[in-house]
Order: sequence, then C-alpha cells, then structure tokens
Amino acid sequence: MKAICQLCLEVYATVNIGGTMDGRPPLRYPPTGAMFGSADPEHQAPPPFDPSVTWSDDLKDITPGHLCPYGRIHRAFVEFDLIKTDKGMVRLPKDGGPAFIEDGTTGNVDRHTVTDRVVEVSEEEAERMVRGRSPQKIANEALAKQIWPEAVDFSKVTKTPKVVPGFQCPICKKEFPTERQLKGHIGGAHKPAKKGKK
Repeated sequence: MKAICQLCLEVYATVNIGGTMDGRPPLRYPPTGAMFGSADPEHQAPPPFDPSVTWSDDLKDITPGHLCPYGRIHRAFVEFDLIKTDKGMVRLPKDGGPAFIEDGTTGNVDRHTVTDRVVEVSEEEAERMVRGRSPQKIANEALAKQIWPEAVDFSKVTKTPKVVPGFQCPICKKEFPTERQLKGHIGGAHKPAKKGKK
C-alpha cells in the first residue's frame, strides 16, 4: 500500500497492515519510522523516516524527522492514528490492535485539526515585519554604529537619482544615454534633404 500525505497529497512511503513486509513491521499504534518503507523501492530510494522516530498523542516536540519528506513544513498525517493510503484511510487502534481500512473516512483535512503550525508573533515583531526591517538588518545596523559611531544613520539615508552622462541632440535638445542612440535619432528624425534629385 502507498502512504499519501494528507496535506500535499504526495506518495511518501509504502506501508502494510498485514504481516511483515521487506523486514518492516505492519502499521500499529504508535507508528514508528520503521513501519514506513521506501516510496520507490525499484530505484532504491531511502525510507522517508528514521526508524527510531515515533508519533504518539503525547508527542511534545515536532522535529524535522516527524515531517513530510516532500513538504518538509507539515506532518504527513494529521492524526497519529489515521494514515491516508491509496486503498483508503487506515485506522491504527490506540490499544495496539491490528490496523484496518476505515470505511467512510475520506482523509480530507479539516484545517481546524492542523494545530502544529500555529505561530504567535509579538506586536513588536509584527511591527518590525510591516516596516520591513528584519532582526538581522537591525543587528547589522547596531554593529555598524558600534564600529563607526560617526557613521551615517541608516534609517535616514535616501537614494539620490543616478546621473547618467547623456548626449543631447543639437537640433531638438532631446537627451539620449549613448552616442549611438543620438546618431540614430539624428539620422532618422532630422534627415538632411538630399541634393541632386529632382
């Protein structure tokens, strides 16, 4: 069976709910990385998770090893006892019993259950983000003021327009950035009348 990420819908592993397969144990609660095999064993792709990784309801810290190998910013399964596969949703009974395909469960993610990515930002940090001043930029400015106390105040620096040496048409006074453009302009817009033709 192919395990499918509930959020990005990528096939990330092979799993089984029966006996052992390729030396891997069948799915049971709590799931471990050892239960997930390579998504592409024909091309010798590695398994998606480290065998020592465990998912359970008392999991406090989500590490990069717990995340979807494709999205890398979200978990591959939202509920630790429910895994989406190409055959349907597999339920892992919390009493450690054998896994089974649960009829009627679609695996469509209810965004209200995805709570591991809630980020709280302080008012100061939000204001700094709005102004476009990253903490790194502020640190660099502070370091520059320590090294050169008489240095320019970076917050008051304004860009001055770049002065490009131009070439002015002697006839119509139009400006051009290059001499070639000026000559093309004179030859096209101010053609002298040809002599000798009637």
